[in-house]
Amino acid sequence: MTLKKFLYLFWTTMLVGAVSTIPIGVVIEYQAIAGSDRPWLDLLVGMIWFAGAGILFSVVSQVGFFAYLVINSFGKDIFRGWLWPAIQVVLILLAVYDFAYLRQYFASEKQPFVTYLDLPLGLLAAAIVVAWLKVRATNRYAFIPTVFFMVIMTMVEWVPAVRGNNESSMFFMILPLFVCNTWQIMRLHRILPKRSG
Repeated sequence: MTLKKFLYLFWTTMLVGAVSTIPIGVVIEYQAIAGSDRPWLDLLVGMIWFAGAGILFSVVSQVGFFAYLVINSFGKDIFRGWLWPAIQVVLILLAVYDFAYLRQYFASEKQPFVTYLDLPLGLLAAAIVVAWLKVRATNRYAFIPTVFFMVIMTMVEWVPAVRGNNESSMFFMILPLFVCNTWQIMRLHRILPKRSG
């Protein structure tokens, strides 16, 4: 990857993070903004703050993306053939279970374990949709690595919001992270050099 392509991915991901966070933040904080004495001023200030938070989320997303590229490269080198995809599937299933357990652990009022599976299973379903789009744009071998990245790296990046155990904060962070991760994984094959043969 050339420096120009790296900078393109870096700046566009920051832009995607900033733009995607603004409507999410406005929806989440709509009641507070609409109920204030100066709603238009609060909306403007809020949008600037949401964009700043989105830029921060995009940087977190990019760190996760490059960590994934390193992990995937090592995985392919160490576990050859079908073994690395099989390990990724096992790790995805473990991550879904562990993330539900983590939510239950940080919850102030404990509920049955099954109730905490909604967000990780929703993330898995959304990741499968992104992986299907990636396969259509590239090849069938991209499916498992894309689901792995979209589930595991998004969950790792999302942990700070989950620890706070606040649903608004969790959605405020997960949606921009997911959008940024989707942008990066869907742009990757376009910026990498084509393999000959």
